[in-house]
Amino acid sequence: MDDRELRLPLEIWSSVFDLIETSSLSRISLACRSFRWILYPRLFRSLRIICQFSDDIFVYLYNTSHRKGLADAFARLEFFSSAAIAPCLRSCTISFQKWPDPVFEPVLNKLCDHLSRFTNLQRLAFENVMITSQRAQLISLTRPLEKLSFANCSMETDISLSQKITTDELTLRYDRGKCSGDHSNAWLSLIHTTSLQELDARSSALETLSEIATNKIPLPSMKVIHLNCEDDVISSDHLRVALPMCQSLSRLYLEPRKGGMLLSFPHITQHLSFYEGPHYFLQFLQGEQNELRRVKLFGDRYQGICDLIDIQQDFQYFHIHAPMLESMHLRAFPTSELCRCITLLFPNLRSLAFWLPLQTQALCPMLALTHESFLPALMKMCLPCHLENLVILGMLFSNSIEGAQVIEHLTKKYQSLRHIYLYFPQGYWVTWSQSSDSSEGEGGTGPERGEMAVGPVDVEYDWFS
Repeated sequence: MDDRELRLPLEIWSSVFDLIETSSLSRISLACRSFRWILYPRLFRSLRIICQFSDDIFVYLYNTSHRKGLADAFARLEFFSSAAIAPCLRSCTISFQKWPDPVFEPVLNKLCDHLSRFTNLQRLAFENVMITSQRAQLISLTRPLEKLSFANCSMETDISLSQKITTDELTLRYDRGKCSGDHSNAWLSLIHTTSLQELDARSSALETLSEIATNKIPLPSMKVIHLNCEDDVISSDHLRVALPMCQSLSRLYLEPRKGGMLLSFPHITQHLSFYEGPHYFLQFLQGEQNELRRVKLFGDRYQGICDLIDIQQDFQYFHIHAPMLESMHLRAFPTSELCRCITLLFPNLRSLAFWLPLQTQALCPMLALTHESFLPALMKMCLPCHLENLVILGMLFSNSIEGAQVIEHLTKKYQSLRHIYLYFPQGYWVTWSQSSDSSEGEGGTGPERGEMAVGPVDVEYDWFS
């Protein structure tokens, strides 16, 4: 192709390429050098190196230079470290299949040596590797990261850095039973904690909280924390000390582990805007929560169904202490009594979602637990008068025809509704959205006011994240 034919501004070509599938961009880049230059940042945004063992045990034992992926890993590192490609890289992950793995050690060393070349790197992840003093020092010399992850990793003791690693988000993950050795490392000692904004320690909560509490680590910029809620975590003195160190905390996620019963929770900070966790921890929220806008609630086991009696009692906390609540996402059946309670206590609620089990062996689980049939309960739903968005994730023993009937009935009854999303166990949606050109007070009610769609469509419904 003659470059004289490419007289459009580069910004327009860039916009055109945004509309093309990534799988086709590599072929387009072969057309001319101008296209290659434009497409480099799209084609080479991510580098993932997986250091595997060969399937042939004899190759591994007697000819380790032929280890599966070894030559390819070095070649890819050389390519991505080149002057033209290195600035394009945004995300980098290196994963070892097992540790120790002496043959692949040079790959990890070379990656760390080249990190400073990736001047626009945003995400960096390590899995099942050893972080030595030298490697930690090289990581600290990278530009400030958006996300840093250590999964099943270990680190040398007494690492001392001339400057700490700067990142907005830190993830510490351990798959107990899959990783060997002691993983209760002081990872926060490597991090510039005063700028850390999000911490995900769902599988290492006790170790991380212990490090914060023992070393009195201040986390003044911390806004989001993900924790698991096993008994040893929620009963730990470290939790009482660690959470108050996060003065700016606004989003708290509490994830129960499978099979674990939860007892009580000692302390939750003020100034939350989002809470995800068991509903019976609400009574432990401290003082007025005037900034709390969104909640996602479930029961006492791993994302279990809420107790339909106890949750109504726990709602009294929100009614008194969180008057500005806007969105509620419940792992609960939409019974008449529960919907009536929500309507009475939260008349100004804007978004409401019920998240139900999609697979069950019970003939009719809602009827078995509540003596109320599922579809008739939906038809008779009592909703807050200002509700705009309604989501039912898990239409039990129903079909698209019945879903359309539910939508028709509710939209006639509640004029404030703008979106209804019904998700079926078969993997498709029945959705209704108010037409953009329709206005309040204009003629027509029910689905005539909006547009209905049925099928396996991509739906953006989550106002709770």
